[in-house]
Amino acid sequence: MAEAWAATERGARQAIFVGGEPGAGKSRLVAEACTALHNGGAAVLSGGCIADFGPPYQPFERPVHSLLDAILDGTLSTSLADPGAVAERLRTITGRLPPSAGAPGMDVRLATYDALVQVLGAATRQRPVVLALEDLHWAGTSALQLLSYVTEQTAEMPLLLLVTHRTTAPDRSEELQASLAPLSRLEGVRRLALGPLDTAEVAEFLVREGGVPQRQVEAVAVALREQTGGNPFLLREVCADLLGSGGVSLATIRREAAPEIARDAVLQRLRGLAAPSQQVLQLAAVLGEEVTADAVVAVFGSDAALPALDEITATGLLERVPGWEGTYRFVHALTRQAVIGSLPSSALARHHERIALALEDSGASVEQLAHHYSAAAVLGHNEKAVRYLIEAARLAEGGLAHAEATRLYGRAAALCTDAYERDALMLLSARCALLACDFARARELYLTVATQGDPRHRLRAAVEYEVTAWHTGRPGQRALDVLTTAMRDGPQAPDNPDQIRAMAGLGRAISHTGDHERGESMVANALELARRSGSDDLLCDTLGAALHVGTSPSLRHTRLHRASELSVLAARTGKWEYLGPIAYHRSVIAYQEGDLEGLASARRSLEEVAAAAGHHYWAYLAGCVDFGTRLIAADFTAAESSCAVLLRMGRTFGDDNTEGPYGVQSFMLRRETGAVERVRHLITGHELAADHWPPALLALYTELGMAAAARRVLEQSLGDDLEAERRSARWPATLGYFAEAALLLEDAEIAARLRPFFDEFAGLNLIMGPFVAVFGAADRFIAALDSLMGRGSPEDAFGAALELDKRTHAPLHQAQTLAAWAVHARRVGDADLARTMERDARQLATASGMVRVLATLDRQGRHRGARPEQLDGLTERETEVLRLLGEGLSNRDLAQRLTISENTAANHVRSIMMKTGCSNRTQAAMYASSKGLLAD
Repeated sequence: MAEAWAATERGARQAIFVGGEPGAGKSRLVAEACTALHNGGAAVLSGGCIADFGPPYQPFERPVHSLLDAILDGTLSTSLADPGAVAERLRTITGRLPPSAGAPGMDVRLATYDALVQVLGAATRQRPVVLALEDLHWAGTSALQLLSYVTEQTAEMPLLLLVTHRTTAPDRSEELQASLAPLSRLEGVRRLALGPLDTAEVAEFLVREGGVPQRQVEAVAVALREQTGGNPFLLREVCADLLGSGGVSLATIRREAAPEIARDAVLQRLRGLAAPSQQVLQLAAVLGEEVTADAVVAVFGSDAALPALDEITATGLLERVPGWEGTYRFVHALTRQAVIGSLPSSALARHHERIALALEDSGASVEQLAHHYSAAAVLGHNEKAVRYLIEAARLAEGGLAHAEATRLYGRAAALCTDAYERDALMLLSARCALLACDFARARELYLTVATQGDPRHRLRAAVEYEVTAWHTGRPGQRALDVLTTAMRDGPQAPDNPDQIRAMAGLGRAISHTGDHERGESMVANALELARRSGSDDLLCDTLGAALHVGTSPSLRHTRLHRASELSVLAARTGKWEYLGPIAYHRSVIAYQEGDLEGLASARRSLEEVAAAAGHHYWAYLAGCVDFGTRLIAADFTAAESSCAVLLRMGRTFGDDNTEGPYGVQSFMLRRETGAVERVRHLITGHELAADHWPPALLALYTELGMAAAARRVLEQSLGDDLEAERRSARWPATLGYFAEAALLLEDAEIAARLRPFFDEFAGLNLIMGPFVAVFGAADRFIAALDSLMGRGSPEDAFGAALELDKRTHAPLHQAQTLAAWAVHARRVGDADLARTMERDARQLATASGMVRVLATLDRQGRHRGARPEQLDGLTERETEVLRLLGEGLSNRDLAQRLTISENTAANHVRSIMMKTGCSNRTQAAMYASSKGLLAD
């Protein structure tokens, strides 16, 4: 912390994230640091979270109040260009002022966040500032997004951020961990883990605080270290219990676990209080982590509350909050939990009721009233609980705190007794869940209403269910079924807006099942009806669905045209949620066409949408673009970092995590660096294609040079219905992996089957999904396949591929094309051209560590030894069977390995014996060895 503060005073923002288990000393460490820094002249702002309730930006609420006071009293106003506007935005963070009466515009969130950055900048121009935020493991999505923004935007301010959080279950926050991942890469950001005290430290504590004689301390320290696990809070509580019952010694140490002893110690102190003080302490625990004397008096209804607070403070259960007159807090969250845990559920509900009734007319926050009334709903307060929960949800939604709004609307729906209103609240909760990227939750809520809800809500719910389903590329059949049923049972008027939206969604769902022509027809009809309606909102929604119909590259101009029209409409109507899909489709098309500037622009747009809308799904897609651009630039270290961040971000999407796309992205990266080789010992070559995505398994075999296994999967895949795979969004990657396997096997027959499929991609780069797999120019595959078959104009295709690679500014793709061109030149006997291409490819590959390209160049000439026709006329399949015979396989083994019948295997063996003149399997094995087939 001293090092961080020295850097802060030099004008560089520093951030320390202090993690540990409950009771590890996080708060004590930060409190002492803040005290020391304040005494040294720093301005200290502090805030925190509590587990039960609070506004969306809760940890920032108290610091922002302090900054608002400084603006109002003139301390900071002179340093701000427009102090009134800044103050208004800051009130949004406190939850007391919604940012707009209607749907928030895209700039609201950024303006609000910028206001905090501006005022922090004004404060740091006067003196260095410490911003301490406690218990961020309880922070909601919005607070974490604001924390990330402040950390990123204050790099050149003398600001020290001190953040505490728990790192152990059940309080560990995966969302917080995902937020920390990208921040950890920033300059001046550190993570500090507070571990338990070791035995020597426990001994030191016992000597200083427990008065244990030096001769006894070692044995006692060992015993207490084992009992408390070295947890400072538990150690202090256990020692306090021992000192109160005869002193700290081996004889007095109890056998119970330390947490139970600590809880019993708290409850013992509770029972030692006078009856009024016991009631005040219980009410205080229900009120929250921190309480004010005014609130306690209002709830308790008697001036006797003040002496009770003094008595409780004297026992060490509460402590006064420095700098906040009349405010108390529990000495530790575990203390409060122990008090609440001692209350029967009926008594707890009564306390919540008493607090809600007392605070309702005293200016309490909507969030507090929603929390207490909902906890007292069993006592007949459903109506008020629902009302306040809805108010709190609207405040959260107005501040773009979608995750918090999801939870609040959901609680309101659970307590609502009117079926129609309950379904309406579920739809609101689902919409916020979608905006918060909790796709699984949104889909669950929409499906419930669409299939079981009030008939008046079912069609809208079905439409939104389909909208939610496409975000993570889920199969379209389920959405198709839900929409079809809802449209059949709903209002049949053709000009009904929901019917038109449903028609557009149905077209997208149909397209996601692979029937792109029918899907496009359905969407075209919906667009025509939407244009006739004259409603910009309806046309926006219909165009939004139309963007995702069809995967053929020939439709990219149609998608781009629709995206341009939607962009104008979205700006006019304020439907900012469509700017994300527009930017995504622009990014894919820009890569396909090799438009580097367009790709960078689309990526910036995705980042802006994510930052402005608080919708981290678009941040995830921006990260995918970032990964793809770093990969093709051969910046493998940066691509690896991007890939890891994407995995962590994807895990925040509820059940719809992105580990599948991450697996493909990771493979595409690791094969270029040679890291795939590390899993060779785990791969047998006998894996069942049915247990995997066959093209991915094929790609793995191809990279490992496992020819027999690759042939088995490739022939099996080509024997399936390719038309179904061709209609899927995975087709570009499938085609790329198929072609790479055919080139490994040098199988001209398979190459001839694959070659026509590449025609529609000619002149474009191959890409699957949101930069999950990027292959570079399709013309490179066209050229390589034509070269293998000895037809066409490979040189022209290679030239076109290299031109696209250079236009894309993709060194990786350039090296891949040059290496493939060198292979072709050797094949046709052009040694000079081969040397030139190999030299240029090697130069690029060596500069960036392209292990895969270098391996390809090193293999040239080595693996072109005996061709099949040189082995006494054996076919390629017979050559493979001969190699397996050399390994000692029986006919049954051959049949299983090659996925052929045992009779077919026997026929191959007989043909080999006749062509080679071998009389038995032993001679065949010796022949295979003599031809170098068993060299591996």
